[in-house]
Amino acid sequence: MLKKLAILGLTTAVGLCSLTVVNAQESVNIADEVTFTDESEWKKENGEFEYPVTAEDNEWSKLDSHGAMVAACNAPKEVLDNLDSPELVELMLDYPLLGDLMLYDDVNMGFSVLAENSNIYKEIVSRADGAEALLKAYCDLDVTKKSAFSQEEISKYELNPDVLFDDMQYNNLSAKIENEQENIITTIFLEAALAQKDVIEDLDRAALEILVEEAEEKTAEKDASNVYSAYTDTIYSVAKDAGSLEKFGTAVQSRKAIYVKTPKGSKVEVLKRGYNASESASAYQYTQSAYPKATIVSAATTEYNCHSFAWYSQNTTTNKYWMNNPGAYMSDGSYTHVGSKPTNKKQKVCYVRYPYQNPYIHSGIVIKINGEKIRIKSKWGAGPLVKHNVKYSPYEGTPVYYK
Repeated sequence: MLKKLAILGLTTAVGLCSLTVVNAQESVNIADEVTFTDESEWKKENGEFEYPVTAEDNEWSKLDSHGAMVAACNAPKEVLDNLDSPELVELMLDYPLLGDLMLYDDVNMGFSVLAENSNIYKEIVSRADGAEALLKAYCDLDVTKKSAFSQEEISKYELNPDVLFDDMQYNNLSAKIENEQENIITTIFLEAALAQKDVIEDLDRAALEILVEEAEEKTAEKDASNVYSAYTDTIYSVAKDAGSLEKFGTAVQSRKAIYVKTPKGSKVEVLKRGYNASESASAYQYTQSAYPKATIVSAATTEYNCHSFAWYSQNTTTNKYWMNNPGAYMSDGSYTHVGSKPTNKKQKVCYVRYPYQNPYIHSGIVIKINGEKIRIKSKWGAGPLVKHNVKYSPYEGTPVYYK
């Protein structure tokens, strides 16, 4: 490790990098949101910088949309100019919406949205030493921290995830899992960032060798721990989606294809991802903290996701499938397009965002219509099942409705 950090301490001759992300069909209108544009709002008495509002502040609960949250977390140019790249990475690791990565069905898709929204991340990757600063933070990261839960608790929760849901609600496990939650989210972010093709291309040969070695070591450590399951091989799965897997000289193990069928009989591929108490507790706690206006109604789990819940089965006990692309349900005639507004409860909603290769960002079930206010029930990635306003969630895109 000392050798790695010594190499990363050198100034490498790298060119400016710009992360390529697709344009959203529906983008955040920063001008209409609450912003903190004065440097003094970000600067503490000791001269360090921090976010003016986070999920720990009462003001956070007044933010009514994801766009408002994003706007509140973007730093003024004076702050960006005052920080070197390692300091910017540290600020990015405190990003109040970093845990959104756990609430997307696809980490690479969630990362693309985050990278597009955060001007702090954009500043990091625009710098000649930005990729190197991300790599150094990854080298410093310890992913082997022991689970906050005892083996007895882990066995109990794996047997019945609803027991963990009850404990999170009534026994207040926040302090117990706080460090673990932060560590898991930080790991997912750094691995997703370092798997991006344009970031990797900004690393010189020595730094790339360090990244490949670190990825191997950390993946093995996560695999041997009881803290990770669904996010064990994140850096490789994201690299595959981002088109950079060959840089790691490895292959992602192919899972046996499993299919369910639409009402019209079309085959839809699904995954079986299993369950991990640490990941689930972290996703639950993040959702509860970052989205206080949402109502959590069921346990966090990686066993099923939003598309599987909305289109395949709302039985959260028997549904064990993770579905990444529900497009067949909408294209084969199983469901009819209603439009940009629902006409009745129990209709499906799908958030679409083009020109992603898979534009289906999120799905849910309409549970209440009150004029322009539409309330839905949906599963938030690896997080819990949630009731929320259609505009209040981690997901950006255009809601489209089906019956």
